[in-house]
Amino acid sequence: MRYKAVFCLSFVILWAVVFCGVSNRNVSAQPTSKEKSKLKNFGSSLKKHEKKSDANSKDKEKKNGFAEEETIQVETNLVVNDILVLNQKGNLIAGLKKDDFVVTEDGIPQDIGIFSYGENTTMPRSIVLIIDYSGSQLPYINNSIEAAKILVDKLSPQDRMAIVTDDVKLLVQFTNDKTLLKKELESLRKKALSGSSGRSEQFSALLAVLNEMFDTEDTRPIIIFQTDGDEFPFLKPIWERWRKYYTEKNFGFDDIKETIERKRATIYSIIPGIRFVGLSIEEQLARAEVTIEKMMRHQLKITDKQRIADSVKKYSSIEVEERLAYQSSLVEVAKLSGGHTDYIEKPEDAANVYDTIFTTISNRYVIGYYTKNQEKDGKRRDVKIEVCGHPEYIILGGKSYFAPQNEK
Repeated sequence: MRYKAVFCLSFVILWAVVFCGVSNRNVSAQPTSKEKSKLKNFGSSLKKHEKKSDANSKDKEKKNGFAEEETIQVETNLVVNDILVLNQKGNLIAGLKKDDFVVTEDGIPQDIGIFSYGENTTMPRSIVLIIDYSGSQLPYINNSIEAAKILVDKLSPQDRMAIVTDDVKLLVQFTNDKTLLKKELESLRKKALSGSSGRSEQFSALLAVLNEMFDTEDTRPIIIFQTDGDEFPFLKPIWERWRKYYTEKNFGFDDIKETIERKRATIYSIIPGIRFVGLSIEEQLARAEVTIEKMMRHQLKITDKQRIADSVKKYSSIEVEERLAYQSSLVEVAKLSGGHTDYIEKPEDAANVYDTIFTTISNRYVIGYYTKNQEKDGKRRDVKIEVCGHPEYIILGGKSYFAPQNEK
């Protein structure tokens, strides 16, 4: 838990008070050599960011096998969009047909060749659960693991799932073996409750998943991203208050957003803890005061009312700044990908949050077309999907993609 003791508000207060007064393929029982390599080398793609400023980095990346991972999974002319249709109140719109949709790419109408809805689709889902089990997440782990197990039980036989932790570990490779998935989840719960914890490198884990986990066969990639997002201040550029103590990451938030667009995975952010996004500053400060006082009384075991009051006054604005930044970043990655964000403010909220995600996943439309633009130029292409006669409907997903690029 490298970061938790560093920049979380609990550390700041502790220092001041005590010392100063983040398809249909089956995985066989015996993993292949390629799968073993992925398990062992998971996270290796993060090293490519060290070379980003090098003029010859692209050639080096090709030599090291990174260039292939960075290219969008659509290597043919088939473009698959996994979308959600909502009305103005945010309610799901079900029962639409192929002829109800109009698709254009860079303003040019496209012919829909693949269409399916919800559980009727024959296209399997490739789901990665990224779960943060660092110290601050301990109160939510038990319920979250139980909720994740229920989600596993609901998966279709053709779906497959993998589990990644915030210490950038691939806990289990893609599999449709539900018994194995639940066994690994239970092992993670026992590990967390025994006192072992993650390293709060949740954005590093997300970037590694985007770079390494999905390939051309994953037409419906999905990421369930459960974390409080507290690695955010260490992304390039690192927050100034931590610069003299720690080294910034080799990648920034912009790198993550660009990779999300390239890979087109749908991300569902789950944020454990009190919500700060979308509230007034007065509400945010009130919530910050509650969290600080609770932390001091229960974690730091401080009972002096005056010391508690002084710390609440001094650190409430810092707490708001940090929590708002963490949560806003998680909201942004979900929105960019066509997914959504939910909060586990109380541990018992986990069951409902995971159930909502599964319901949402099961009510998405899969719309595929063979693009009329045959150029493999690596450029961004804007996709617009509309429902005939309903300009008021909100479409989540399917906004743009990067075309494949011929090697030079």
